[in-house]
Amino acid sequence: MCLLTASHLGQTSCPTPLLIQGVLPGPVVGIIVGRDALLVTGAFAARAKSLGWRWPGAAEFFRVGSAAAPSGLAAPMPAGGPGGGSDGAGSDGGAGGSSLAPAAPLVQPLYISKVNTVFQLGLVGTCILHSWLGWPGEGPVWAASALTAGTTVWSCAAYFQAYRQGRVLAPAAASSRGSSAGGDSRGGSTRASSSSGAGKGSSMSARHENTV
Repeated sequence: MCLLTASHLGQTSCPTPLLIQGVLPGPVVGIIVGRDALLVTGAFAARAKSLGWRWPGAAEFFRVGSAAAPSGLAAPMPAGGPGGGSDGAGSDGGAGGSSLAPAAPLVQPLYISKVNTVFQLGLVGTCILHSWLGWPGEGPVWAASALTAGTTVWSCAAYFQAYRQGRVLAPAAASSRGSSAGGDSRGGSTRASSSSGAGKGSSMSARHENTV
């Protein structure tokens, strides 16, 4: 989520000065800034919803999934610890369990969003050359503006549709569940191997006693 916010703030900071100089059309800047504002607001809202609309602190709110927290996409833990009690050991952060908030999954960028980023950079470069050298003319600037505005609206609608279908955050969730399942299966194999070894040891002891 932090990377998403920084990326869109960086893209928004370029068209605004060009609008002030009168090089970039105002409606195009409004579409770019509006799309970025919607995406950033949606990212914050999705994060708050995953936390049950509670504030765990800035460090936990902006913490993304990592190898150290494979279960980061699990349901939020009650404030009183795993048992939900207010006087349990988990409330003190001791042996009763971790009180960390669920980690935020990484947002998977859509292909149309990458295309739109290329068009935005091309539009900024075209406007800078037009303002500095007078080249290219008004035609290419308006053509680049139309392409950028169209792909900006398209990417905004695509993100909204992908979020409703669970495709934006699903890969991170699937990865975490896969890691957890893999750990469980490895743990089961280890326990099975230990049980098999113990059974072989018992059989050897029984044969030794019969021989004696």
